[in-house]
Amino acid sequence: MPFGGLFGAADRNNQKRKAEDAAYERAKEAWEKQEEIRQNEYDYQLGQHEAAIESQEANLKFQELTLRDSYQFEVAQNIAEYDAAKRAYDASVERATNQLSFNEMAENVARNEQQQKVRDDLLGIMFEKSDMLLEHQAKTTGLAMTKSTELRDQNFRAAEVNAKFNSDLGNLRIERRQTRAKAQQDTQNTILAGLKAAGELRAKGSSGRSSAKTVLGVMAESGAARAAIANGLMYAEDSIDLGIAQLRDMLILDQTKVLAAQMDANNKFTLEQSSLDATKSMGLMKADKAELSIKIRDQIVRDKISNARAQADLNAENMIMMQPERLPIPSDPSILYAQFDDPETEDYVEILTRPFTPDFPEFVPMPKPSKDEFKYMLGRENVGLSNFGDALGLAGSIAGGIGAIAPFGMTAASAGTFTQIGRGLQLSSNFFR
Repeated sequence: MPFGGLFGAADRNNQKRKAEDAAYERAKEAWEKQEEIRQNEYDYQLGQHEAAIESQEANLKFQELTLRDSYQFEVAQNIAEYDAAKRAYDASVERATNQLSFNEMAENVARNEQQQKVRDDLLGIMFEKSDMLLEHQAKTTGLAMTKSTELRDQNFRAAEVNAKFNSDLGNLRIERRQTRAKAQQDTQNTILAGLKAAGELRAKGSSGRSSAKTVLGVMAESGAARAAIANGLMYAEDSIDLGIAQLRDMLILDQTKVLAAQMDANNKFTLEQSSLDATKSMGLMKADKAELSIKIRDQIVRDKISNARAQADLNAENMIMMQPERLPIPSDPSILYAQFDDPETEDYVEILTRPFTPDFPEFVPMPKPSKDEFKYMLGRENVGLSNFGDALGLAGSIAGGIGAIAPFGMTAASAGTFTQIGRGLQLSSNFFR
């Protein structure tokens, strides 16, 4: 520590005066710089304030212009939207009308096609029935002709059998008559021969017993011959009767065969006729059922056509859009906000309120620092008291440094006490004025 005078209190006071003067100069320079900054900031804020006012006015005018443009755009948009909706509605009505006409035409075409199909189907059924009836007629006619032919052939066969029987029977009867006639003739010849022989014997005049025996012998021989002729006739009759019986048996057999053939022809005709009739009845029933099915299906298809037409008409009617109506015309902002117009601004019609803007305050400079404010700012020391304190402090420092001062009889603790007292005196002297 430098010491001025006896202990440096005066020098320190002078240093404090210089420091106070330097602090004043620095404060004055800082004030000048701060005022320059404040002035610049004031000018900037003033410019910002004026720019904000101009920007606010421009923004309000822009908003007013936007309101006017929006009003004109909304009016034009309202008209355009209505016109577009009206055109769309008219187009939907036209499309729906065309669709309804097309639906009617499609229904007529579908019904004509269905009618033609039903006509073709019914004609097919009719032709099938006609072919079936013609085929049945042809088969039954052929069957009847076959039956007639077979019955005729069997009749011819029966006539042939009867004719053959009658012929064979006649031949046997002729043979019987021939046999009988021959036997009769032979018998007569035998009788005549016997009578002749007997007459010749009598004519010879032989008498007696031997002559009678001879005559009797001739007569017996004649009788035996007649017996033999009678036996032959009987055998011939039996043979003829047997032939006639065989002819009758063959006639019965042939007639049975003819009758069986006739019955077989009749049964075959009846069976085939029944089969053809059953086939015809089944075919007619199938044709009738098919015709009924065609008519039922035709009704179903026609109902489907009607339902499709109704659905198509409904879809076409649903295509019609809702008839448009004009939207309310928006209010003109120049009329709606006419009460906010400032009559003093004749060149411009205001439609928005202008906010109240207070005047920007004047610049107020900061007070300039005064030199008196820095005088005694650091305080002054009492030179005498400060020097005594310095002496005590110096003594305490020396005593504390060497442990004890023998001439004064101080210990280290006593030296510390002197040092604290000296510092207290110096501290108190700093607030001296």
